Order: sequence, then structure tokens, then C-alpha cells
Amino acid sequence: MSTPAPGTSVPADTAGEKTRILAGRYRLGSRIGAGGMATILRGTDTQMDRPVAVKVLHPHLADDPEVRTRFAAEARHAASLSHPHVVGVYDQGETDLPWIVLELIDGPSLREVLATHGPLDPAQVLAVIEPLCDALHAAHGIGLIHRDVKPENVLITAEGSPKLADFGIARVMAATSHTATGTLVGSVHYLAPELVDGIEATPASDQYALAVVAYELLTGRKPLPADTPMAVALRHANEDVPPPSRYAPEVTPAMDAVIARATSRDPAGRFPDVAAMGRALREAVDSPPAAVTHLADDGQMHTLVLPSELAETSALPTRPARRTAEEDLAARRRPAPERPPRRWPRRVGMVLISLVVLGLLGAGGWLLYDTVLVPTTILGDLTGRPQAEVVAELQAVDLRVDIAEEEHRLDVPAGIVTGQSPSEGTELRAGEVVQLILSLGPRVIDMPDVQLQPFADVESLLRETHAFDLQIAEEHHDTVPEGDVLAQSPPAGSPVEEGSVVAVTLSLGIEQVDVPDMVGGTAEDATAALEAVRLSPTVTEEWSDEYPERGTVIAQGVAPAERVDALTQVPLVVSRGPLSLQVPDLRGMSVQQARDAVAGLAEVELVEESSPQPTLGPFTYGSVNEVERQIPEPGTTIQRGDSIQIFYFVAS
Repeated sequence: MSTPAPGTSVPADTAGEKTRILAGRYRLGSRIGAGGMATILRGTDTQMDRPVAVKVLHPHLADDPEVRTRFAAEARHAASLSHPHVVGVYDQGETDLPWIVLELIDGPSLREVLATHGPLDPAQVLAVIEPLCDALHAAHGIGLIHRDVKPENVLITAEGSPKLADFGIARVMAATSHTATGTLVGSVHYLAPELVDGIEATPASDQYALAVVAYELLTGRKPLPADTPMAVALRHANEDVPPPSRYAPEVTPAMDAVIARATSRDPAGRFPDVAAMGRALREAVDSPPAAVTHLADDGQMHTLVLPSELAETSALPTRPARRTAEEDLAARRRPAPERPPRRWPRRVGMVLISLVVLGLLGAGGWLLYDTVLVPTTILGDLTGRPQAEVVAELQAVDLRVDIAEEEHRLDVPAGIVTGQSPSEGTELRAGEVVQLILSLGPRVIDMPDVQLQPFADVESLLRETHAFDLQIAEEHHDTVPEGDVLAQSPPAGSPVEEGSVVAVTLSLGIEQVDVPDMVGGTAEDATAALEAVRLSPTVTEEWSDEYPERGTVIAQGVAPAERVDALTQVPLVVSRGPLSLQVPDLRGMSVQQARDAVAGLAEVELVEESSPQPTLGPFTYGSVNEVERQIPEPGTTIQRGDSIQIFYFVAS
């Protein structure tokens, strides 16, 4: 029977609508889920009048006597554990196929909670993990090891209580003829390192797996992802689990320490038991446990029992294994060896009758399996859609989901499906796996330091390597050369998403300015004009007949309108006053008075004369040491610095 692709309506299972009674007691209803080991049906215990879940082993596994035996033994062992945080096992038996009757949980798995709501806060994680520590401690106390602790195997009841499911399933899987000798069985992301080395599972292995579940609840991601299941297992064997605070800042150092100890690669380094881990976690969380009921409230009831059937449990070769992957695949595909025929000539009739009976029983089992339990689905296009939406739709038609790869994409937000296998249009049987490739969104990097570097040298790094959307500004700078990066935002070393907006300011070099025309203006105005355009004046003074007024700019060292660098020095020549002057009348003055009268204006040249001759008549101006005459004559125009001769009498 075929069902439409995820996202379309699913037709009623007509065969499933027929009333079937198992063991004269359990009325079988609709199918809940199907996986690699078994199919799960909703049922009713007619004697106890309560809803139950019935898990029926797949026919191809039931052909293996060891699997049938271990399936029943593990069911009996799990039934001996009664705990409020463990899915109860009510009954087991065989009709056409082996079956187990279980407590029915209407609620989501932790995997669905993560897919729908993302990471939990520390108080909510405590509310989930602490009860599971108690449940595992009780199981370990009676010698029962889970072997496959993971989010898919934890169900949240309508009241918000976590319940652990699938005790011993990994042990049963290890017994199948499809699992090679020397292999490890379990979900690789939660495998303790010692299991990768082929060592038998212990309570410490369950503790490791539960700590990884706590890590994933806190961060929303698996601690040691890789491209293949074997690569994941090897990372767990060789690397430490990183602190969850790296991806969840609200996680305290105390919680980091709990996770680090519980995931120690050496089992002896872990807590002495899971109960001690639970106590340590409670001490590390500041607030009391927070109810998780609302986390499962998405407007519809989820019927999920033993949800490991909805998520793949991997079987990987341990390190001592010698058989290659190709041989292992061939072994899985190789039919079980046929027993040599036995000749009973006298009992041919009995043999034929036996064969007919066995054939009818086998046909009945396969008919039940093929017509009721395993419909097919035409796979649709899942790309471009949110992970939670895709996972919910695939699980609704009993397909399992494997996140095969996570890739950073600039153009696709985190959590969006970017690839799938098989491709659109493939017909799948219930329980088969759909591999998804998810976008992690843009990669977060430390912002490179490009300041004071030539933009031509770093442009490729910014635009091509990290695909930043550059916003470029430019401004002048007095010392940073043109084309170098003046500033950047975000600053170097800060976390930034590739492809995000990055602002850089480039230097235009020192500013070029026009020199103003200052000749004829005052020195004060010229200085202000130069400083306004960030030029520096240097002033000298000269005498000038052209600009006789003191303080007037006579000349400038850089021509007007010439473009120069800012801060350039511009020489100015300023007038001290007129260059030419009229010679004053110095006659009759004492020699010293005459000197003082022309000081700073002209050079004085003294000429002594002898006593006057009587024939010349009386003296004109006076006595000895007074100026008798001068050259040039008073009123004559000379230039500053010229010489004036003064003549005076000296005593004979």
C-alpha cells in the first residue's frame, strides 16, 4: 500500500481498520510507528481496559532464532524494572511473530522537543536529566544496562515527566545475523569511547550517553559531529566533549564541569554512578527544575512509544574488526544458508503437511507485515524547508530521519534543509531512512584585523574569502597613506558572521587645499586665512614703499590658488613701514642728539672740522660738538639704511 509524499493527506489504512485480537486479550488498532526492528501498534488491553502499545518484531528478524530468544529475554528483563521514569513492559509472547505489550505514552520525544523548540535552559535540562539518572540508577541496580540512551528514547508525558524507553534493544540488535561479529551497536553520537574499542557496555557507558544527551539539550547540537557514523565514533574515542558553554553562554562553569566528568574518555574518571551525576547536576544548576510540559504543547497529541524506531541505531565495526565495509554489506545482503535437505522417505506426507503449515504461517506473517504494517511513501521535495517541519512530516509517515551532514551556507538560514537522499519521487517503505543535509547558516569567525593595511591587499580576504558586504567610507588623514584602512567595524577579534555587513573607512591621504591670496591684507587676516585651511604661516618683515603701512602683507611664498598638502608652511613677508624717508634737519643739535634722531633710519657718518677761520665770519649754529652742517641737506629723500654725514666743530 502506498501513501503520498510528506505534507499531503494520508489515506486510511483499511487493513488496519479490521478488528484483530492478540493472545485473546489485546485489541490491535492503528499503526503508531515502524522501524528497523519492529512495528508498533496502538492497542487496548481488554482485560485491564487500558490503552497499550504493541511492538511486533519484523518477520525477517524473527527468522533468526537467537534474535527471537533474546527479544523475549530482554522483554522479561525490562519488565522486572518498575520505575516512574521508565516506560513499563506489561506482557510479551509469540503468535505469528514475537511481540511485547508496553505502556502507551502520548507525548513527544526529546528529539521532537529539540526539533520544535530548540535548546532548553539549565533548569529545564535538570528537570529531564535528574529523573533519568534516577531511572538508570535503578536499572543498573538490577544489572540492566540500557546501551542506547539518546533523545529519541526519552518520551515526555502530558504531565511533563520524562520516561526512558527501549531497554536492551541495542543488545537484541547485536544478536541479529545482519550485524557482524566484532561490531558495536548503538547511536554513534552517544557511544562511550570504550564501546568503540569493543569493550562490553557498563553503567558508565549509560552515564556517558546521558551526559551527551544533556549536552545536546543545553546547546541544541551534538558535541562531536562528523561526516560518517564511523568518523563520529572515532571522534568520541579520541577527543574530549567540548564544554557546552562554548555554544550556550548561560551554562555555568559548574555545569561544564559536570558534563566534562560524566563524558570522561576513561570510564574510571566518570562519576561513581549516575545517581552521583544527578546530584552533581542539581548542585550545579542555580534554579530549581523547570517543568517541561509546555515544551510538548504544539497543539496536537504525539503518540510515541519506543521512539528509537524513528531514529537510526547504527551498527559499526569496532577497532578489532577485520571485515571490510564491502564484506559487511555483502553479509547483510547474503541470504541465510539453507540447511541440507533431510530425507524421510517414510514420512513424506508428514513433511508435506509440515511445509504447508509453515508456509501458511510464514505467509500470514508476511501478509500482516506487508499489507498492514509497512506501507510505502512517495518522497517529496524537502529542500528549503525548516528541519522541524520536515522531521515531523517524515515521522508522521513512519520514515526515519538521519542528519547526514551540516554545512555552513551564506544564503540559507540555520535549520533549513539544503539536501536530501533519496531524491524527490523515490518510493520508500515505512522504517526506511531519509538523510538530510542541514544549513548551519553563515559561519561565525573572528573578525580579521585589517586596520592600517592597504585595502588592495585585504579586499580579497573580505569580499571573497568571507563574503562580507562591505560598506566603504573615505576620509582624509594626515599620516595614514592613501588607500590604507583607517578604521573597521566590527573591531578585530570580535565574532562576526560571514556574509554580514562590515564597515571600513579608507584613507584619502593628507588633504589638498588651495592657498589663499593674502598680499595687501593685514598679517592678522592672512594668518587666520591660512589656519582656516589647515596651513601654517611663517612671517618675516621688510620695509616697503609699495606697502608703507606697517603690518601689511607684502608677499607670500606660495602663489595664490596653488594646491598644496594641508599643514604646509606658507612664508609671508609683512611690511615694517615705508622704505624711503626725508632727511631731518640735524643742524644745531649735539652729536648725540643727531644720532638719536636718525637711529634705525639711517647710518650716521661723523665728520670733524677744525676751528673756523676769522675770515669766514661768525659761526652759524653755535659752539663746539654741535652739528654745523649735514649731507644730504634737510628735506632730501633717502632710503632707510643710507648714510648721513654730519659735520661738527671740535676744540682746537
